Amino acid sequence: MSKRRNNNLTSILLLLVIVLAVGFVYRYTNGFNEDFKTFYIEYNGERILTSNSEMVLGIGNEHRFDVKYTFGKNTEKNKGYTVKIIPNADKDNSFDFTINGNKYAYYGESELTDAFDITLEESYFVISLPSTMTIESILKDLYPNDEVTVPEEAYSINYPFTLIIASYNEKVVYNIDFGFEVMVMGIELSAEEIYF
Repeated sequence: MSKRRNNNLTSILLLLVIVLAVGFVYRYTNGFNEDFKTFYIEYNGERILTSNSEMVLGIGNEHRFDVKYTFGKNTEKNKGYTVKIIPNADKDNSFDFTINGNKYAYYGESELTDAFDITLEESYFVISLPSTMTIESILKDLYPNDEVTVPEEAYSINYPFTLIIASYNEKVVYNIDFGFEVMVMGIELSAEEIYF
């Protein structure tokens, strides 16, 4: 009787281990849709495990992204990561801006990283977004000695930037399309009469 009970207990434990292993792999492969992630990102306490995602970042705030390796702490072998910001190349994000009167395609810009305030630490990085940051201010930072103008339609783009975060060997890469969340400071009503 005790031998049968031990066999049942062993079977249950084995089944539990298999279920946990499958669940672990499921989580780190985006539902078996991507390769197993040995490197991942955490933002606001949530893990980012999909290769492509979207988010809105509030201006006037600092945004911390933790970079982690799935198996243990960063070692000398797998230490490090890279971060860069580029224009979102989606066709809905296309607009032309001018530099000294000459037109240029926004998506033709190779990199925007230098226009952002990014602090890199060993296991995380912080993007600081001043409350005055706009697409125009970013382009003006990239071309400080030139006259830069941006059309109004540029401000209707939901995710004009792509944050690229890669593992030390670039085998795992995350592309996060992002835009700014603008804080509303007040509401002004212009109607002469308001009905309830």
